[in-house]
Amino acid sequence: MSVASPEESPDSSQRIDSFNGEQSVYFVPLRWWKDAQESTTSESVDKREVLYTATTGSSYGGPMKLINNIFNSDILFDLRREGDGLLNGEAGEASVSGRDFALVSSDMWLQALKWHHDNKNNEKGVKSFSAGGVDRGDVYPVQLRLSVLQETNSLAVKICKKDNSVECFRRACKIFSLDSEQLRIWDISGQTTLFFENDVNSSKDCQQQTDQEMVLELQIYGLSDSIKLKESKKEDGSTQQTNGITNGINGGTIFRFGRTGTLGLTGLQNLGNTCFMNSSLQCLAHTPKLVDFFLGEYSREINLENPLGMKGEIALAFGDLLRSLWAPGASTVAPRTFKAKLARFAPQFTGFNQHDSQELLAFLLDGLHEDLNRVKNKPYVEAKDGDGRPDEEVADEYWRNHVARNDSIIVDVCQGQYKSTLVCPICKKISVMFDPFMYLSLPLPCTSMRTMDLTVMSADGGSLPVSLTVNVPKFGKFEDLQKALVIACSLPDDETLLVTEVYNNRILRFLDEPTDSLTLIRDGDKLVVYRLKKDADNSPLIVFMHQKLEEQVILGKSSPTWKAFGIPLVSRLSDIENGFDVENMYLKLLKLDVYDTCLLSSLPEVSKFGTKRPQETVSLYKCLEAFLKEEPLGPDDMWYCPGCKEHRQAIKKLDLWRLPEILVIHLKRFSYSRFMKNKLEAYVDFPIDGLDLSSYISYTNGQTTYRYMLYAISNHYGSMGGGHYTAYVHHGGDRWYDFDDSQVNKISQEKIKTSAAYVLFYKRLVEDK
Repeated sequence: MSVASPEESPDSSQRIDSFNGEQSVYFVPLRWWKDAQESTTSESVDKREVLYTATTGSSYGGPMKLINNIFNSDILFDLRREGDGLLNGEAGEASVSGRDFALVSSDMWLQALKWHHDNKNNEKGVKSFSAGGVDRGDVYPVQLRLSVLQETNSLAVKICKKDNSVECFRRACKIFSLDSEQLRIWDISGQTTLFFENDVNSSKDCQQQTDQEMVLELQIYGLSDSIKLKESKKEDGSTQQTNGITNGINGGTIFRFGRTGTLGLTGLQNLGNTCFMNSSLQCLAHTPKLVDFFLGEYSREINLENPLGMKGEIALAFGDLLRSLWAPGASTVAPRTFKAKLARFAPQFTGFNQHDSQELLAFLLDGLHEDLNRVKNKPYVEAKDGDGRPDEEVADEYWRNHVARNDSIIVDVCQGQYKSTLVCPICKKISVMFDPFMYLSLPLPCTSMRTMDLTVMSADGGSLPVSLTVNVPKFGKFEDLQKALVIACSLPDDETLLVTEVYNNRILRFLDEPTDSLTLIRDGDKLVVYRLKKDADNSPLIVFMHQKLEEQVILGKSSPTWKAFGIPLVSRLSDIENGFDVENMYLKLLKLDVYDTCLLSSLPEVSKFGTKRPQETVSLYKCLEAFLKEEPLGPDDMWYCPGCKEHRQAIKKLDLWRLPEILVIHLKRFSYSRFMKNKLEAYVDFPIDGLDLSSYISYTNGQTTYRYMLYAISNHYGSMGGGHYTAYVHHGGDRWYDFDDSQVNKISQEKIKTSAAYVLFYKRLVEDK
């Protein structure tokens, strides 16, 4: 600013000399600055040196009064930084704490000092504005919005363009009075990425943009924290409360984001029979350690050279999807990219047919492991038999060999080890091996029987149809069904039963071969049983179908069409001479006073002749015991005995040896035969907060606890080959949510235990010492 100034005093000259060589930027009130411009003459102000023009008059009364006003005010700020000052003769705008100021360079400020004749403006009177402890000045500062998502408000922080991520990180820590170990900051303005974290020495410089949206992560979701079995004091003297807030030792409050927030409550769109995929993905997307891993810099561990991997594409697709599910403000995500990658590397999942969620889970865990395997060159290792050595020695050897070839976050978190013992039934040779496992597939031991629903019709039309349920051996024959029906119907000696399958109001087939397997009958098949009089002459049967005339529009024209309805009627053809006899037989069967058209169209619920037995219940521990029990190998799975030099049906026994941090339990609800697939509807009673496996572990290899807490369930409703998959997910405290494709709803913890539970996800509890 070039203006005529009063004579310079010695004091002011000394002050000017003392400021020489420093890069200083000064905040002055914007209104004062504009008034100062108005108060000077056009000849005395070089307009090229300022960025403002006056809009209103001033009441200050001239330059000297203006200068005295600002020097006597409490709104003077001094910002200093290295290499980022305004050039001499430049000015700019800034906003501090919601108030408008002008920035003036040091030579302009020093010129103003010359106007001031006293020494009231000394260094002690200059106030410094600082965000996070380091002074900053910028003509057009970058504004970042730092949000703690547990709170409703966000904090706008202006920083310099030349600030790097390390400086921003330190300032954010100081603003929130946090230790660096508790803090990470995410950029969510575009694709969600980790902006910087506590390892400030390795943080990369980032090019910030104006209005960039940042999220301050304060120990996100508590996923990295050990689950405490009881409240205890931390090392720093603070206490952990149940509401997810930590009270600091100085009385401050540190918010732990996620326990009462809404991050992670994002649905997945159903792309066409992809509920099986959505169910497994939601369970994995809420798995501790995996969430922390994939929200971090996981790409550094991708193995592009593994021939068993997928060049990192599955890991990247899953990581991007998980970040989308945990992005703030997201409600529904369409997993199209992940589905495309899945179909590319697993052709069995191509298209839009229904599949098994556990099969998808098994493929995905294995694929993630291979894509993230830290071993670049797998060494050759030879599996050796125990040969009488101590189990501890053999188990450790097997585990070291396994980790030498397989080392990833999946192995760290999800893999355990079990002991397999084979005994030859002839020479008693014992072979002991230790194998890794990713999940436990447990049989349901209470499923030797199955229930079948049928409708019984009277061939003479003398009684109403009756619905009944019978219990038959699961792998029985048709003759077992016949025997159960004879007892349920209290069949007299002069009657026999004809079992049929009805489809679309027509008899599809007769189930009259006694040796056929009951597995040919699916759960959803409609079975109708006809009670017929025994006939020594074995007269032929006649089937009466019910039809009604309906108008059908074809190519815009209406035409009458006969349509089948109701349940067909069956009778024997005996003493039939002409068509009138057939008509009389039909009228006798129909007996309109007994069968009306409503009854024929849709069979109503009637009192069951038999009583359906209660749903079978089995505990998860019983399933585990069935998995671990000693049993002979099948004839198609014989073992080569090194003692006999022959293949033998050895006796096999499994024992749990090493348990993972995340324990996945697959309930084997689906059984397969040559002709069909069947689902077991037994109710499995599983623990929620305290699955204790200490009595099932063979060797206590240093683990402090074998107790687990349930955190996710993959559910299947309906029959095998169809039905629908959902997921129940624990989200802190006693809160559970039902993830049904794109719909996410809160569910009571008391309602999560159902007969639809298919895959259970447990995380290990860590007790305080």
